[in-house]
Amino acid sequence: MVDIMLDSEIEKIKEQTKAQWNNTPCGQIGDITYTLDYFENVEKYRYEEYAPWMKSYFEYDKQKGKNFLKLVLDKELI
Repeated sequence: MVDIMLDSEIEKIKEQTKAQWNNTPCGQIGDITYTLDYFENVEKYRYEEYAPWMKSYFEYDKQKGKNFLKLVLDKELI
């Protein structure tokens, strides 16, 4: 079954996404301190509260040992 989204639904999702990333880019918490403790707390927050779906969606376990960078650009930003 294919779900069809209306343009208004897509625009709403885009706005929600922009708001999330502008408020907490990559799940940032507080001021960046560049310490191991800070990054461990960010990781815990990111995968337990902020975006628990992320690990399974990106299949991180299958990516161990690989080097890659994936960028997703909104066509409006190009």
